[in-house]
Amino acid sequence: MTSIVNILTWSKAYAIFPLPTFIHHRGYLLSPDDDDHKPLLAKYEKRGWEWQYVLKDDEAKFNHLIRFARRIGDRYTWTIPLDTRGVEWPKTSDSVIEYSSFGMTLVISSIKNYCLVDAALSVSPALRYEFTWGNDNWMKYLYKRVDQLTMAGVMDMEPTARPPNFEENFTRVFENRVLLRNFQKPEGWKHYDEEVPRWFEAWKESLGEAMNGIKGVLTRGNPCISHH
Repeated sequence: MTSIVNILTWSKAYAIFPLPTFIHHRGYLLSPDDDDHKPLLAKYEKRGWEWQYVLKDDEAKFNHLIRFARRIGDRYTWTIPLDTRGVEWPKTSDSVIEYSSFGMTLVISSIKNYCLVDAALSVSPALRYEFTWGNDNWMKYLYKRVDQLTMAGVMDMEPTARPPNFEENFTRVFENRVLLRNFQKPEGWKHYDEEVPRWFEAWKESLGEAMNGIKGVLTRGNPCISHH
């Protein structure tokens, strides 16, 4: 349910769907409607929220925040800085949160439709942390870069220290990314997490317009809008 998709970190609060949640007091289901949801729906209905299953036609706007590709901290997110005085700063950059993305897909149900949030973890030795992604084009753009950097890092290692047959089998390894979780990084291995924001912005530019509004795509291109 969109109204409870909010994230709290050490320094910021993120409301992923602020407009319907806090302005319209409206929420959308993100999973099949069943009896398990009824107590939660009833609780928020008493607090003044209205529930919908998909967007209504009059909401089918090009820039609606329920769309096929989002990221935490994007233009549709309400990001609230917190008072961090006296709080120990973590080593993890905010970009690990803010450049984690997700997709939304309309699921056609025999009873009621709903929007499903899709997100998968990126796996690469070139990244210290795992970012989520929900757009195949962004994933391909990211992996093209980190896979090349991984291969460059492997080739910089002493031949005897390289994973056995890594160069010969790199295509198989990169296609089955679970294998990369077992990659033993040598001391001094370089990570490129700080480059992810720059890559993300370059990817958006490569589309011709920001991910949140691809030029020339009509409203009906939004998979979470129901047309009648």
